[in-house]
Amino acid sequence: MVIELLWLLVAAVVLCIVVYIAFWILEAIGEVKIPDKIKKLIWLVVALIILIWVVTALMGYGPIPLRLGRH
Repeated sequence: MVIELLWLLVAAVVLCIVVYIAFWILEAIGEVKIPDKIKKLIWLVVALIILIWVVTALMGYGPIPLRLGRH
């Protein structure tokens, strides 16, 4: 169960890094100013995706099902 939680944590961190780099590329290289409301909305969607991953894993579904209890 610990390994599955670590994989979920790694996936969540990678997703956050990808979103952060996308913001950085758009603002630094593409010189596009993204409004703060849009940034907050995108981070909210990222947080909801991670929450869905965790809930589905805890219920035993999804790509990384967590085995709760003794098996």
